[in-house]
Amino acid sequence: MPDLGQKPGNSIAANIAPHLPFLRRYARALTGVQQSGDDLVRAMLERLLVDASVLDVASGAIKVALYRELHHWHHAHLGTPRDEEFWPFTDPANGRWKRRLAAFFELGFGIL
Repeated sequence: MPDLGQKPGNSIAANIAPHLPFLRRYARALTGVQQSGDDLVRAMLERLLVDASVLDVASGAIKVALYRELHHWHHAHLGTPRDEEFWPFTDPANGRWKRRLAAFFELGFGIL
């Protein structure tokens, strides 16, 4: 069985720590911006402090659970005004016609 990150006898924090640089890199790839990626990892870690049961420590797959949780956390919070990737579509100040026009240019020509 491959090593998925859980070391017997270690705390959850000790098991998560070696994966943080890779989680940050993955979050940056998801968001496209280092600061947003770091915010995403921070929010996920804060959630894990409140409810660590999402990690399923018993299975020993800490690494897989961390990436899964980060991915779910990202998709749960897509479309916030801070997310530059979705800016014209999430800004409430933009009218519906502006969002449709932006979508037309984005999907039709790949520009915005």
